[in-house]
Amino acid sequence: MNPNFIVPPGTILKEYMDTRGITQKELAQLTDSSERHVSELIHAKIKLTEAFAVKLERVFPDVKAEFWMNLETAYRLHLLRNQDHNIPELKQVAKDFQFKSVFKGMTLTLQEQAHRMLDLLEIDSFDQAEDQMNDLSLNFMEDGGDKKSMYVWIKLCESEIDIQNDVENIPTFSIDRLKANVNVFKRLIYTQDFDVALTNLTRFAHAMGILIVMHESIPNAKIRGAVRFLDDNPIIYLSDRYKRLDTFYFAFIHELAHIMNSDVSKGNQAIVITNETEQLANDYAKDFLINRHTYETFVDSHQNIKEEDILVFAKNHRIVPDILIGFLEHDHIIEYGSFSYLRSKYRR
Repeated sequence: MNPNFIVPPGTILKEYMDTRGITQKELAQLTDSSERHVSELIHAKIKLTEAFAVKLERVFPDVKAEFWMNLETAYRLHLLRNQDHNIPELKQVAKDFQFKSVFKGMTLTLQEQAHRMLDLLEIDSFDQAEDQMNDLSLNFMEDGGDKKSMYVWIKLCESEIDIQNDVENIPTFSIDRLKANVNVFKRLIYTQDFDVALTNLTRFAHAMGILIVMHESIPNAKIRGAVRFLDDNPIIYLSDRYKRLDTFYFAFIHELAHIMNSDVSKGNQAIVITNETEQLANDYAKDFLINRHTYETFVDSHQNIKEEDILVFAKNHRIVPDILIGFLEHDHIIEYGSFSYLRSKYRR
C-alpha cells in the first residue's frame, strides 16, 4: 500500500457502509456494538480490534477480517513512522504520558513504548487523546493533577478490571441495597493491615454489585480515587497516592458517597462533578469515619493531645488510629508527623 494513501480503517469502512446503504445505527446492531463505538471507529478515535474485524467479516462476508486488520496495522505503523521523524516531539509525548513510570523495568525503545501506549489508550495517534479525555464519564478525586497523566492512570485501571474482579459473577447493582448495608464497610476498615482491608472491602463491594480496581499512582496524576459505571455496575478506581491508610479509606468512602448520591450513574456520558457534590462526598466520608460532633467534642476537651488520648478514642469508636491522626493533622490540631509511629506500615 502506498504510504501516501494510507488511511484509518474507519474511512474504508464508511465507504463500504455507504455503498451498501448501512447506517451507523444498523452497523452497531449488526455487530452487537454501540453507535458510539462505530462512530469513534469511523472517525479514527479508537483502534480496530481483532474481535471487531471478525464481526465485520460477518456483516461483509466478501471482506475477510484480515483485510481490516491489515488496514489497521498499516495505518498505525504509518503514524508511528511519522512520529519517529520527530524524536524531540516523541520525547515530549513520553514525558506527557508518563512512559518512564508505566514502562519501568522494561527494555523497550521509545518507539515501542509509544506503540504500547497507543494500545493502552486505544487510540491511533496521541493527537486523539484530548477528545478521548473529554469523553471520559467518571469523577476524579484528585489534587490538581495533569490531565494526560490522569488519563493514563485511568486506562491502566481499565486494563486491570478483569484481572482484579470476577466480572462474570458480579451481581446486579442496587443502590437501595448499598444504602442499607453501607455501614458494613466501616467494620471492614477497622484494621491496620492494608491487604486484609483491601481484600475484605473488595469482597463486600462485589456482593453489593460494585467492582474495585487498586492501581499504583503515577507521577502527576495525583488521583486518590475515581468512580464510573461499567455497564450496569459502578466501578471504583483507587490509587496508593500518599501511601497512607487513612487517605485510602477516605478515598474509598468518598467514592461510595458519589455512588449513593447518584453523582455517577448508568448511562451518563458527561458527568459534571461540582464543588458542591465534592464537598458533599467529603462531608459524608468525614462523618462516616468519625461522627462530626464526637470529633469536635474530643478536640475541644483535649488541649494537649497525647498518644494515650488517640489510642483510647480510636478503640472506643472502633477506628484505626490512622484515621484520627489524619483528621487532626488536616485540621492543624497536631503537628504533621508527630504521631507517625502510631500509623500502620503501608505495604502492598
